[in-house]
Amino acid sequence: MQLYSLYQNRIREVIHRLQLAYSAHISPENAGEAFPAHGELEGLEFHFHGLGCTALLEGQVVAWDWLSVEGDRHDLIVPWMMWRSLEHLEGTEGFDAFKAQLSLLVEQGTLKVWDGCQDLLMVVHSAEATG
Repeated sequence: MQLYSLYQNRIREVIHRLQLAYSAHISPENAGEAFPAHGELEGLEFHFHGLGCTALLEGQVVAWDWLSVEGDRHDLIVPWMMWRSLEHLEGTEGFDAFKAQLSLLVEQGTLKVWDGCQDLLMVVHSAEATG
């Protein structure tokens, strides 16, 4: 979960920089209206697409998807996107090993598969885990 926290912090940094620059709620739904869907800021390039965003933050890729269910935003973990965003870190294993680690977190109940799709994961929040 340390890697997940690091990943989330990188996503938050991108969103924070965009919010400061454009004074807008940042989401794929309002990209192109409340702020540009594509652009560059100092140390940040971004491209909103479909459900998410791919950004280059200080020279490192940060890619993620969001899912809106009944008006609530959920962060999706797309293993390939998460690994791609963290692969530059020292000690990060190859994609297959990384995906196996995420599978262990699913088995432990820390992550769950979204809607039966093995390539879309979500964090299980404590209220969900306790029922």
